[in-house]
Amino acid sequence: ALPFVNRDESGLVDFERLRALEGVALANVVANAQDVAQRGAKKQLQTLVTDDGGARWHYLRVTGDRLPCRVTAPKTGTCALHLHGYTEVSDPENIYSAAGAVGLAVGVGTVGASLGRLGESDTYLSADGGASWRMVRRGAMWHAFGDHGALIVVADRLKPVASVEYSLDQGRSWLTLPLPENARGMRVDRLASTPDATSRRFLLHGHRDAAPDQGILTSLDFTAAQPRTCVSSPDGKPDAGDFELFTPAPISGDGCLLGRRVHYYRRKPDAMCAVGDEFRATRYLADTCECTARDYECNHNFVRDPSSDARCVLIEGMQAPRTNCTTGQKDYFVIESAYRRIPQSICKGGLVLDRPKEVWCPGKASFMALLWSLFLAAFFLSLAYVAYHVWRARFPYLRLEDVGSVAAPALRHLQGAEESRVARRLAPVFFGALATARAVGRAARESVLWSVDRAAPYLPHAVQRWSYEHPPRWGSLTMDGRDRRAVRSDATRYRYHHVDAGEAAARVFGDGVDEYDEVEAGFNHFLQEEEFAAGGFAEHDAQVVDRQVLFANTELSDEDDDVVRHADAVLSGEESA
Repeated sequence: ALPFVNRDESGLVDFERLRALEGVALANVVANAQDVAQRGAKKQLQTLVTDDGGARWHYLRVTGDRLPCRVTAPKTGTCALHLHGYTEVSDPENIYSAAGAVGLAVGVGTVGASLGRLGESDTYLSADGGASWRMVRRGAMWHAFGDHGALIVVADRLKPVASVEYSLDQGRSWLTLPLPENARGMRVDRLASTPDATSRRFLLHGHRDAAPDQGILTSLDFTAAQPRTCVSSPDGKPDAGDFELFTPAPISGDGCLLGRRVHYYRRKPDAMCAVGDEFRATRYLADTCECTARDYECNHNFVRDPSSDARCVLIEGMQAPRTNCTTGQKDYFVIESAYRRIPQSICKGGLVLDRPKEVWCPGKASFMALLWSLFLAAFFLSLAYVAYHVWRARFPYLRLEDVGSVAAPALRHLQGAEESRVARRLAPVFFGALATARAVGRAARESVLWSVDRAAPYLPHAVQRWSYEHPPRWGSLTMDGRDRRAVRSDATRYRYHHVDAGEAAARVFGDGVDEYDEVEAGFNHFLQEEEFAAGGFAEHDAQVVDRQVLFANTELSDEDDDVVRHADAVLSGEESA
């Protein structure tokens, strides 16, 4: 979209395509639109050109000597070429270009910050599809193309004329053709040829100042200007004959226009020959380009950011085009991108800017969030569980001082003479991180084991057995008063140091008989409180059960069985006494 395009009272606008070239157009915009609307100021017009179907617009770049300012086009219009457009011409057929003149355009305008008056204007020509312009004639001129652009005829637009001028080399040099005696001194109102600009005959229409109501029509024939007919290369080479392979010059970019590089056949500027009516301008697709930002335009409700030519921003108060949740009974709705690809572009691959965004419908989003949260939590917990057991299988009793031996290969390359200081600084940090991670993991595991150990009486039998086989580090002692986790295991049995009978009895039942009696009385009281007392157990049976319970919770190896039997015999003797 191009805002503030100039229009007249009839609603006609200054917008014109360049014929024979796809996606190229010229337009005039009102630079001071706010002042014109609010205070009725005079319009200041600026001319813009696009080569991508209107996605981006640029100011006209002019070349040559004796320019009134330093050219700032195509980025800004402070010093650029500005042309008179559709609202100021009497011939709407060929304003700038013709269908048969490939890549050629002629316009009348001024160089500066805005378009000047017609009397201050000169005539400019572009031979590369509007990318650059050069002045070819002083003053405002009518123009017409002939012979597929090989012939350009101009006539003065403001003064009475006695002759016309024509060029056979794309405006590089000009020749004069005198008018008939009855047509001299006329003011030209229109200069025309066939719409496709293939003929070498023209019509000149005008009037005299003394008789403005009486028109004058003059025929101009340039058939004899080029007697030789142009020929193409006999071996099929594109640039070997009188024709050249013309490629439109990109205003900005890498030479790709609308996703393609296109070549056209046209007569060479310096070939002194006539193209003829039978020639048809043929275009050839050289190759297809990858998509770039030039192949995209702003989507509906988006405009180009004035500070950035390539960025589309949302119009204030509008929203991006989107679907709704009821369309197709889907679980999501689609929000379109700020960009859309230009319909004429045939680019492939490359940059993708028009990818829409899929958003979950209300209600479905919370469900999917919960589902993903549960999945991710389960995944990471499973990963941590597997990693822990793999680590424990490899290092079942890893101590802090063992970390150095594990991490030594990883840090060995840092032990060089030049890097020893780095290694010394890095090693404490690395070892400290490993020790911290190990301590946190062990603390979490021991917390779980301690909780299960305390709740074991209320858990199933299988869980009680597992809890007994996996005691926590905190508050779990063996019958001889040592930490069960500190005892190394060869298989499923524990190994103790040798003790004599007296020490074993003292550790198990205390130093004296009175302490043992207190223990026995406590267990008898416990059995009486439980349902065992309702079963009719005798006191002697309860004492026997008490001993069995105590010895069942004592974990001894085979080599210490004789010590335990001796301790039992001693205790039995004390009891009988």
